[in-house]
Amino acid sequence: MVVDQAPDLGHVAAVLRRTTALPLSEIVSRMKSQAPVIERELFGNDHDEIALILRELLQQLPGIGAKIRLFELPEGHSFTSVEEEARQEISAQTLVNILSSHDEEIARQRGDLEE
Repeated sequence: MVVDQAPDLGHVAAVLRRTTALPLSEIVSRMKSQAPVIERELFGNDHDEIALILRELLQQLPGIGAKIRLFELPEGHSFTSVEEEARQEISAQTLVNILSSHDEEIARQRGDLEE
């Protein structure tokens, strides 16, 4: 997640600080240089925690005027380890759909196991 625009860097940084382990100065620096402020892999052992954080940020950041960009990267790569052409930008709605589809599949599997 890259913060593309933020009318109030301090306010956006404070929101991000609550969900990341980064110091405020690092968050502000990343926002100014348009480096990722949060970079997480989905569908790992910590998926539920990551999905919750992403959903919170997708709701909170636009609410305070921040414009964000989201990227899907090749598996095993980081934002800086791949060429710009390999970074697949996705919309916030696409990310929400991905997370929802995963939740539905897990619920379906649990339902199949319980029957």
